[in-house]
Amino acid sequence: MRWVMRRLVWWLVLVVVGPAQAEGVLWSLEDRAGEARAVLFGTVHLCDAACYPLDPAVREAFDAARLLALELDPANPQMAVALGRAGLLPAGERLDERLPADLAARLERAARATGSDYASLLRMRTWLASSVLVVTAAAQSGFEAERGIDLWLAGQARERGVPIVELETVERQIRALSAGGAETQQAMLAQIVDLILEAGVADYFDEIRRAWQRGDAGRLLEMAAEGTDPAQAAPLLDDLVIARNREMAARIAALAESERDVFVAIGAAHLAGDESVLAELRRLGFTVRPVR
Repeated sequence: MRWVMRRLVWWLVLVVVGPAQAEGVLWSLEDRAGEARAVLFGTVHLCDAACYPLDPAVREAFDAARLLALELDPANPQMAVALGRAGLLPAGERLDERLPADLAARLERAARATGSDYASLLRMRTWLASSVLVVTAAAQSGFEAERGIDLWLAGQARERGVPIVELETVERQIRALSAGGAETQQAMLAQIVDLILEAGVADYFDEIRRAWQRGDAGRLLEMAAEGTDPAQAAPLLDDLVIARNREMAARIAALAESERDVFVAIGAAHLAGDESVLAELRRLGFTVRPVR
């Protein structure tokens, strides 16, 4: 359970089974004087062995880095503590008592299908139960947080003595995961449960792989809430993606102004759309160019 909780803050399931392609997910960040200050890499948080080696362009940029910036450091010791404190229901309360009867019954079947501990799920708040099911279902298809690119980059940085900085805090990501209200959280849980019960997990991940390989970050962002009512999903995605894009862009801009050769690795969905991290950095006066 502990290894799951340490990585559940990466809820957006951006997975890949082929070697990471640089096109569309690797960007150079230049200041107003045209000087390159950083590289942005759109990552996937759950992978399998076939994700490696990374594309040579990605490796070259990473090897030149003097600083690695991640959403969160996977080794952050506060992660499990904070998730346990915020994600568990008060003593004596059960998740199934908070859900519609039909969804509670389907949740039990999904737990059995994925091999999840149903009793443990019932102690969790809706957002944490959703995250556990996502990670467990992904692992059944061969995609594991232990092989996530962020985790690999952090390990390589430590071996080389490259400092790691966090763009966010554990508490901020928990606020994002738990946003949207009870109705929205239940809709997202229902989406995940139905995907598992309809045996659609493998196909879902396969489509994500194809989107990743063609550098379609927009499609990856769409898939985060696919199958739910847009009106229900909007409050969660606003806080899970859009608000965080603005915050991370501001943090990246500050790093780029004070440091050189920064390698920034964030979930690929944060690079998509008119309100992406890239768009926010442009508004802050930076130039971002794709690295082919």
